[in-house]
Amino acid sequence: MSAIEPDSRPPLLDARGISYSVRGRSILNQVSLSLVAGEVVGLIGPNGAGKSTLLKCLMGFLPFEGDVLLSGEDLHQLNHQERARRISYVSQQGPEQLSFTSLEVVEMGGYGQSGLFGRSRYDDCDQALRSLEYVGMAGAAGQNFATLSGGERQLVLFARVLLQDAPVLLLDEPTSNLDIGHERTVLEMLDELRREGKAAIIAIHNLNLAAEYCDRLVLLDDGEVRASGLPEEVIDQDLLEQAYRTRINIERSPATGSLAVTPLRKYPRQEGAGVHIIGGAGSGVNLTRMLLRAGFYVTGGVAHRLDSDARLWDALGIEMVAVDAFDEIDDDAHRRAGELIDRADWTVLADFPIGRGNLRNLELASRASRLIIMDGRERSFYAEGGRQLFESIQPEFRAGSAEEVLRKIRAAFGE
Repeated sequence: MSAIEPDSRPPLLDARGISYSVRGRSILNQVSLSLVAGEVVGLIGPNGAGKSTLLKCLMGFLPFEGDVLLSGEDLHQLNHQERARRISYVSQQGPEQLSFTSLEVVEMGGYGQSGLFGRSRYDDCDQALRSLEYVGMAGAAGQNFATLSGGERQLVLFARVLLQDAPVLLLDEPTSNLDIGHERTVLEMLDELRREGKAAIIAIHNLNLAAEYCDRLVLLDDGEVRASGLPEEVIDQDLLEQAYRTRINIERSPATGSLAVTPLRKYPRQEGAGVHIIGGAGSGVNLTRMLLRAGFYVTGGVAHRLDSDARLWDALGIEMVAVDAFDEIDDDAHRRAGELIDRADWTVLADFPIGRGNLRNLELASRASRLIIMDGRERSFYAEGGRQLFESIQPEFRAGSAEEVLRKIRAAFGE
């Protein structure tokens, strides 16, 4: 599957059908992507998907099958100095095994270049010092690179990229060892380079930052491109859950407006330990979280969509029954919720107000074989007959809080 071309501009980098194998095992299989000036392409995917291998192939470090063109010229036809003028690379690991200072590591980026700041000689350390200053590492210029922390090394390596001043940047998880402040700093600097006309492919694990800072995303899995396009096209629940083999929730960040991905915990299910929550108005939120954390299998309903209980259950993938906001509970929802209650070992009637829309939840509570009623706050009744129906229900226990409900259920299971 090929990446989508963003426009008609000639690509600075064009990779076609890249394949790479080790001892007969395919690591990359027909991967194609391109990169034009002024864009950042995020390379995402699980560990072992082939992201680092692809970047090494694009640099010519590995003997791949396929073609890589830099501004229309075959990568293999360019000598090392010419490659250095056109493409730069930051790996996950720097030369920490050698006794170089941070300044010397940065100066390595000046090979074949005239310098980021217009100086004619890369061996004039002023250029390298200014690059270190830009990333906040000027104070470590004389320090042995091997003695730096992982995050500090990443900043020094990024300074080397700045000195190299190539139009194409390949960055292999440049923020992996950085704290959240420096992580943002590096990506903001990358955005500045993009606005100056440079282009970058960045392998990145933080999907939220990928969605925020990348113009396009390429999803790799098992060495193949599974999806490619705008972040809104690739940040897809089905695609990501299949690639990362985990459940996720996708929302739009109110702070940035970009998509935000949250992995959902895999809670252990205890066989024969099912709890059905009849909630509403947020009354089941804390109880749901506590039960899941304790390893119980939870179902919910009947809830009204847009209610905070329903939103939580939906986000966590909890089996539930819901009706539209403000609707009364119809016969189908009543039947399906009754089936969940019949399956559950315990049913909890949370402390929500009773109105016409949820009155039939009291009927459902009355059919539970083992019922706990939460009385943590005074219950309001807005539907005719609601109070009488509620008072006719005979629970096995009453509880004043979600913590007390959990204690009673645990005690019943001998925990």
